[in-house]
Amino acid sequence: MSYSSAVDPVAQKRPGVEAVIGSSDDERVVAHFDSAALDWKKIYSRRDVWGIIHQDRLSKTMAWIEALGLAQGARVLDAGCGAGLASLAMAHRGYEVEAVDAAASMVALTQQHASQGGLDARISARVAGIYKLPFVQHSFPLAVSLGVIPWLEDPQEAITELSRVLQPAGYLLFTADNRRRLAWLLDPFTSPTFRPIKNFVNMVLRRSQTRGWDGICSHQHSIAEIDAFLSHAGMKRVRFISFGFGPFTFAYRKALPEWLGMQVHNILQRLADAGFPGIRSVGAQYLILAQKNTALNISK
Repeated sequence: MSYSSAVDPVAQKRPGVEAVIGSSDDERVVAHFDSAALDWKKIYSRRDVWGIIHQDRLSKTMAWIEALGLAQGARVLDAGCGAGLASLAMAHRGYEVEAVDAAASMVALTQQHASQGGLDARISARVAGIYKLPFVQHSFPLAVSLGVIPWLEDPQEAITELSRVLQPAGYLLFTADNRRRLAWLLDPFTSPTFRPIKNFVNMVLRRSQTRGWDGICSHQHSIAEIDAFLSHAGMKRVRFISFGFGPFTFAYRKALPEWLGMQVHNILQRLADAGFPGIRSVGAQYLILAQKNTALNISK
């Protein structure tokens, strides 16, 4: 595994991620995020680069969901619900939400937020792993999975399982970490251009190439890899964007003060949203909308 593209390279400890898991590595991810559930809630109110990236992610997600025109009261899945912010947003818009997460503390937070918001009747939250969802096939017109795929040892299996529970022509809206994010391309210590030199130095000095917290790293993907996962699951990508610029670093250390980093992110994000060449594809994450092929019946 490479250095985690989803981990804040400055703090080396990113707030909790909506992990939904399975192998021994997956179990370590669950254990870590189970202990950091409250941090994940806080990221949606933080005024820093990581905070505004994740707040923008939720905003874009909800805009895309509304554009699908699902029937009022439609039953939807939030796979890897984390602290439940996406579940709450969907419930507020009239959807019936089935929320699952492998981390029990995340599920407890989702249930707490649903109760506090008077949305108990619209949100059902339970502990479940993404590789074996507790739903029959063709259960949902939409499944949402934010911040999950980067932390899985077998993302293809997870996407296949999500496809199984989707109705024919149903939608999967999810995020993946971008292998060619701008912040990494600009830092010689993370740029693919300098990777052979870095690997040689690490080998000579016997340094670990894995950075991050608790030995946990995320996985980054190209759009071609994501398309291959979707094709295997009987799905096709219908829309995607990249988003999130920063924090920018040099040698894993923050290169810009927070206020300037936020301004740089905002400028670059506006360019990316406008489809500016060279910028639109180098955000930190992808937001991807895929649709299930009506001619295939994906089951496990």
